[in-house]
Amino acid sequence: MVLAFGGGFVGLTLGSLLALLREHRDKGFRTSAQVQQQIGSLIVSATPRAIGRQRKSPADIILKDNRSAFAEAFRVSWANIHLAVAGPRSASLRGRRQGIALGITSAASGEGKSTHALGLARTAALAGEKVVLVDADLRRSGVSRLLDPDPRFTLRDFLEGRCAADDVIDIEERSGVRFVSSASSNFPWTSQDLQRFSSFVDYLKNRFTIVIIDLPPVLGLAETIRLAMAADKIALVIRWGRTERQFVQSALDALRSASVPTIAVTPTTATRMPGTRLLPRSSRITASVVIDPTRPMPIGVPLTGHQSYINALAYRPDGHPVATASAVQTVRI
Repeated sequence: MVLAFGGGFVGLTLGSLLALLREHRDKGFRTSAQVQQQIGSLIVSATPRAIGRQRKSPADIILKDNRSAFAEAFRVSWANIHLAVAGPRSASLRGRRQGIALGITSAASGEGKSTHALGLARTAALAGEKVVLVDADLRRSGVSRLLDPDPRFTLRDFLEGRCAADDVIDIEERSGVRFVSSASSNFPWTSQDLQRFSSFVDYLKNRFTIVIIDLPPVLGLAETIRLAMAADKIALVIRWGRTERQFVQSALDALRSASVPTIAVTPTTATRMPGTRLLPRSSRITASVVIDPTRPMPIGVPLTGHQSYINALAYRPDGHPVATASAVQTVRI
């Protein structure tokens, strides 16, 4: 009995130490609570990972499958950002005399900011807002590569005086989003470029209710903070488990030092949804409809046999499950 107790105590101690070691070595964000604890009172909205062939162009899901979880996640993100921009009493920005410029950026490259900029622009346009999307990341031109346009003029052409403001605005017919393309280049932003860009954003705000600007990453690029000053609000995109917390904090500190209001932090491309944990094989999971978070209503019988959280369910009309699928790509019939 003593040996059993001692073994259990040692096992518990080792398990706790391993958990603490993993937490110490894990420098990225894993849960919404971690984001809110470090970031503060900023809005946090999570976007799930696109799967299969859709991973190549996730923002296209909004147009192809508007009822998908991915599209719904963008609607939630846009609703949260909309409330921060317009306030709880405003149902739309269309009644404003001047539009709002929202900058989308990230701490480092590869975080998914261009996908988010395009996804939010399409979501807002489909909701009835008059939207223009500006690709201001001249080094990578992420939004332009996603849209794959064939523009007559780009943002660089406008900055160098080769065309008028209206000449550089194109339209995506499927969503109604107007957009300003760019072409990848290594030309540095000059002071004259920055002034002309700021005036261009003001011009767009007088024509559109929403101006979404895909900015370069914050860290390591001198022009991002100066470009961000042309926006009224900033949303920062991070990746679950990848973006280091110190990088996120450094990016926010840099934005705040320039008095650029950051209203949202949007986690994206999660390997699993925030707050979830891998489950033992014998775990029993009960699906519920949650209208009131304090009173979830169970659906059907408990689901068993999965090693990870369940991300898809199919039910018969009588409430019994027909099939379930988990994040480790297993399906149970």
